[in-house]
Amino acid sequence: MGKKNFILIFIFLLSLPILIPDGNAEEICDPESITISCSEDAYVTQNNPDTNYGMASSFVVGTKNDDLYEAFLYFDLTEMALLEDITSITLILPIYYAPRAMEIDVYLITETWDEYSITYNTKPSLGDYYNSLSIGIHTSYFTTTYELDITDIAKGKSEISLGLQTADTSNSNHYIHADSKDGFSTGARLEVDYLECYEVDIPIPEGDDWIEICPLNPYEDFLNAKSDHTYKFSYEVSNTDQKIRFGISDSNDNYLHIQKLDENLKGTFTFTAEKTETLFILISVDLFTGHCVYVKFSYSDITTNSIPGYNPLILFSCILLGMIIIFMKKSTTKLKF
Repeated sequence: MGKKNFILIFIFLLSLPILIPDGNAEEICDPESITISCSEDAYVTQNNPDTNYGMASSFVVGTKNDDLYEAFLYFDLTEMALLEDITSITLILPIYYAPRAMEIDVYLITETWDEYSITYNTKPSLGDYYNSLSIGIHTSYFTTTYELDITDIAKGKSEISLGLQTADTSNSNHYIHADSKDGFSTGARLEVDYLECYEVDIPIPEGDDWIEICPLNPYEDFLNAKSDHTYKFSYEVSNTDQKIRFGISDSNDNYLHIQKLDENLKGTFTFTAEKTETLFILISVDLFTGHCVYVKFSYSDITTNSIPGYNPLILFSCILLGMIIIFMKKSTTKLKF
């Protein structure tokens, strides 16, 4: 082996403590969400085929006074390009008036249109049908939101255009009034749910008694409890930035005691069993926002009764009764002489 290669290997060995982290690198994902407002919205009417309604404070969908109304929504999705793990995209439609229950069909629009020039004569074709929204009766003019999952057609895109039309054009006065982006209330929008992921390095504590507990891998144990016995539990937690729970339950999964272990690094608590039975111990970390932690715990029976299973009052009564019997026997013996 050459001198140069020997030096390179020696440098690599020295760098191993730096290259290998002292702990467990774990990816943590927190649920987050953003709202994308509608960029353009407009509606068109069959009876006024050359009129533009792009600046209206609300839009209409359905059949009203022997007229057919259709609405168009456009969303700029460039903000979603920064999100790596999108879990759902939901269309939120704010409706404040609907005299009858009805169905609204949602179509995916592929042709371009302009909010301030679109009319019934220049509107794009509705394109492919995607899904429907069931609308209830609303006559109070208070806004109610309806939701439709559009993840399948919106995820991975930089923009999306939707067309809204009544499912049954033959019925008269089946229509809705919805808030527009140009009105006083919030118009149609998209709620985008995603996961914000990052890595954390979990230090491994020194010692052999530590138990690793993860969100999907809780620690389970059992306790052969005796009636009226008190047990003392001692614990130590490697870090307190997580929601850690210590639970004691019976065979029917009824929790008899729940203790939070994330308030202090070390601590103790006691538990008294009501009857003799096998109890189950579960130590867990919050499933949604937690990551793995290390916990050390032990327990002992601290019941003061010297005779297991006996009540102190009963024991005292038995001793007193025995002394009375002995005293009576001695008294009887003296009378015979």
